[in-house]
Amino acid sequence: MPLLSRAVRLSCWGFHMEVKCDKCGRNRAVYFQRYTGLRLCKGCFNKYFIGKVKKTVMKYRMIRSGENIGLAVSGGKDSMVMLHVVSRMASKIKDCSVTVLVVDEGIKGFRDESIRLVVEACRSLDLPYVIGSFRKFFGVTMDEIVEMRLKISERRLRRRPCTYCGVLRRKVLNELALDEEVDKIAVASNLDDEIQAFLMNVTRGDYARILRLKPVHEHTEGFVPRIKPFRECLEEEIAIFAFLNDIRYHYGDCPYLVEAYRRDIRNFLNYMDVKRPGIKFSILSSLDKLREMLEKIYVPALRTCKICGTPSSSEICAACKVLKELGLVDSP
Repeated sequence: MPLLSRAVRLSCWGFHMEVKCDKCGRNRAVYFQRYTGLRLCKGCFNKYFIGKVKKTVMKYRMIRSGENIGLAVSGGKDSMVMLHVVSRMASKIKDCSVTVLVVDEGIKGFRDESIRLVVEACRSLDLPYVIGSFRKFFGVTMDEIVEMRLKISERRLRRRPCTYCGVLRRKVLNELALDEEVDKIAVASNLDDEIQAFLMNVTRGDYARILRLKPVHEHTEGFVPRIKPFRECLEEEIAIFAFLNDIRYHYGDCPYLVEAYRRDIRNFLNYMDVKRPGIKFSILSSLDKLREMLEKIYVPALRTCKICGTPSSSEICAACKVLKELGLVDSP
């Protein structure tokens, strides 16, 4: 199990001193929740965390009886915790099933290990899984795409590797979900992810993207809606849950990761959270209020991609645009 971040380790109690849980008053506290001032034992923390996820799922009616929920699992800590928590939650809902969706981008020395951990967890939990690769859907791997982008003559037209990967990964997830007759795709975006994206879009003036930062996406023909069960969970507490419950996950950054701007936003938010515990929840609330206002005045027109036929806000969807730039698909 990898080392926890410094912020998380500073929130863990009981490893060097005896402090009783403020909830049950019996067991040793292992976590200090800064925004409530509570010291929690493992049992009370688990109950709190699972209850928070359940409350989010029920609040937005994310999972309903009779649905097949696709869990998008990469092998990282957030998605591996989601695999354990949401699969158990779904098993208690009448006629609800789960299918684990795994994307193999083709990043040598990085993705292989994470997929191995996902497969092991699925077999341990007796969950069906399906793996879709960039090679199968697009004929190339992410490693090859990184090389191909360097051949684009105009430097200004070259996208960051993360842009190619993110767009194509979403495409593969949607295709896998359609093939497996999945009703919704659960992604492990947490509260930190949401508010980081929110502030990045605000500072860039990209208000259209703020509309995408919602807990549940509506159903559209050809597009499987996404749900975010961890949307109101702090990344820190997801890490704590993984640590306390011995959930194995792949640790380490993708070799192509370039996120200098997001890192600055993350550091700023973490600094403010230390100074003002609970501020992250306030920012999420502000995001939702602003998004609701924008939804009343901005309704993006939905079209059909001229190349692949999937729903898109433009004539050519984002996936086909990047594939066209790389010379992997022809113009319509």
